[in-house]
Amino acid sequence: MRSLQDEIRRIQKELVCPVCFHPFNLKDLKVVSSGSSKVEVSAICSKGHFPVILVLPITLQELQEAGPITRKELTQINRQIEALETTFKNKNGNN
Repeated sequence: MRSLQDEIRRIQKELVCPVCFHPFNLKDLKVVSSGSSKVEVSAICSKGHFPVILVLPITLQELQEAGPITRKELTQINRQIEALETTFKNKNGNN
């Protein structure tokens, strides 16, 4: 069985923005919610177009097989966050 991470990578490779046809990067995909039978993923175009919401049918068993987050994965995610060039500031400059 495929893990949630595998499904997100598959989506990233196959999905493009419906407005400009720009391919999505992994950082453009966010898990919005998850339940016992589905996972909702938001894909936001880096060019500012409206988000695409995907609903993936997936069982809780498949999610459990992904296993816990390892120290290596956590370190890798932390490096990716630190490498981001964007900020959380509003357009008016306030946090």
